[in-house]
Amino acid sequence: MALWAFNESHEGGVSATVTVHVLAQPVVYVAATSTNPQPPYTSWATAATNIQAAVDEATVAGALVMVTNGVYRGGVAVTKPLALLSVNGPKFTLINGRGTNRCISLTDGVSLSGFTLTNGYTNDGGGVWCASTNAFLTNCIIVGNSGGGAYQGTLYNCTLSGNSAYNGGGANSCTLYNCTLSGNSAAWGGGASRSTLYNCIVYFNTAWWQEANYDSSSILNYCCTAPLPPNGAGNIVNDPLFVGYVRDRKSVV
Repeated sequence: MALWAFNESHEGGVSATVTVHVLAQPVVYVAATSTNPQPPYTSWATAATNIQAAVDEATVAGALVMVTNGVYRGGVAVTKPLALLSVNGPKFTLINGRGTNRCISLTDGVSLSGFTLTNGYTNDGGGVWCASTNAFLTNCIIVGNSGGGAYQGTLYNCTLSGNSAYNGGGANSCTLYNCTLSGNSAAWGGGASRSTLYNCIVYFNTAWWQEANYDSSSILNYCCTAPLPPNGAGNIVNDPLFVGYVRDRKSVV
């Protein structure tokens, strides 16, 4: 690649030539039914049987960890920036904390897409704990976790339901876009606590004391929730009319 620069003293320009090497994104594979797991797990034929083993082998920043159908054990810790992607989405790819561990923790620069995180257990982020909002989740289902569904992190198109915590049963200190939070519970902020939400449905959550759907420190923009939030703009209080959901008016007061 040649770079040219021009100014009044060098009307003809000066140039420098550099060589740019484009490297293919490393891919590491995970299959629960793999019969021949061989590090560094660079094909389906030699895929790892658990996510942590594959993450540990993904030594290049920006690597992709591909995970096919199965139920994988929780306690996964991702301490380097990489992408975890399920092949067929959250209905077929689950991380299960087994009621004893957090499902997964993510450092900055990690993206997680297409997983169900369930049965996690810890103080903060039973489903997922993120170092900051610079860790990202897309198209995930976060359900049935103790200690809250998600702590910190930025979530897109995710569903958070049936999670419980002291603060923020669904989400605590998160940023959420196009997400649905329902059926979560907490002492404060059953749906969301200390979070910022855009175009989300936050309904039918419960609080042991008060602030069933969201706490007073959360900011909601263009969301469907009740009561009408004091912070944010463009919100509506209309019942979202979930199919098959039994309305409990106590959850929205």
